Order: sequence, then structure tokens, then C-alpha cells
Amino acid sequence: PRGSLARDLGPATRPSRPAARGGARRPPGSVSTVERSAARTLAITIPPRGLLQADALFGGAFSVAWFSAVGAFTASALATGSVVASAFSIPFWLAGGAVARQSVLDPLLRTDLSVGKYAWSLRVAPALGGRDLPAVVSAEGDTAEVAGAEAAVTAIVNGQPVWRLVLEAGGRAYELGAGLSKAELEWLAREVNEALDELQEGR
Repeated sequence: PRGSLARDLGPATRPSRPAARGGARRPPGSVSTVERSAARTLAITIPPRGLLQADALFGGAFSVAWFSAVGAFTASALATGSVVASAFSIPFWLAGGAVARQSVLDPLLRTDLSVGKYAWSLRVAPALGGRDLPAVVSAEGDTAEVAGAEAAVTAIVNGQPVWRLVLEAGGRAYELGAGLSKAELEWLAREVNEALDELQEGR
């Protein structure tokens, strides 16, 4: 697996799957699609949010202003031959890159998750005009590797919790569903856990 949306879990970090509650219902306003095949394979698609969302537009404008300021500082430092000042700007370039990724790349990402009787797969990739672009996250394995999913707070930004769908599989945690509501993330987690329970029990 590859991609910044995934992180390794420690050897002792394998919590049991949250109990699935029957009758999962699609919350109003949800954009994700959930399908079940005749063989009980679960397929979840989270479409890209697009760049016209308010947070994406604000983040894009902020990134332009940020890189302009940091670029001017770095250029000035290089012109004066100050290695220390140039090195000092590196963390600011990295911080700006993280903001740009969240503002420009994340809204373009499409997530496809499949969980079947024997195998699971996950692909997160930009969706631009139907072209097959390189994935930022690509992983697959035996379904027995999937511990479960939950809606969880993965960060605090400006005092506000950031919710994600956290899928634990193959000893890694994949943070999915940027921009989705907590209710939709909880619904998707229930769908994953119920599918795993059904596959395990052979119902």
C-alpha cells in the first residue's frame, strides 16, 4: 500500500471491530454509493467533492498567498547567500504543501472500496475527465486482514474535530472520506462492519 492517507498500526493496535448494528440507513444528503452483489461483495464509492467547494476555494487562495510570501523570503535568502535563512524556510514550504494538497488534491479524489468473501481492495485516485490517473492509495489483500471500520476524529484544526472513515486492514489504518458529514461516515462504517459480519457468519 502507498499514500499519505494510510499509516501503520503498531503490533498491539488491533482493536476488535465495533459491533455492527442492523438496519443501516443512508443519511439525507449523502453522496457515497453502497452496493451489494449477489455474492455479498460490498462496493463503496466516495465521489470527488470538486474544487468549487468553499473550503477548497479558500484553501487554494490561501496556498497562493502562502507560497508567494515564502517564495519571496526564500529568493531573498538565496540572493544574499544565507544558507541558514534558506534552510529556515523549508518547514514553511512543507506546511504550504500540506495545505495545498488538502485544498487542491483531496477534493479531486475518488475512493473505491471493495470487500468480498475472499479479498478486499482500496483505491484512492484523482478523478479528472474519466482519465486513469496514478492512485495516491492502492491496497488489497485477504478479507481476513480487515479488522473493521469506524468514524473517528483524526485531527483537530482550529479547535474543530476532523472526522474520517478509518478502515483498519492489513495492519494499517486508512483515513477516508474527507469532507463527508459525521453521519455519512458512521453509515459507511456500519455498512463495512455489517458486511464483514455477514461474510464471517456465512449468512
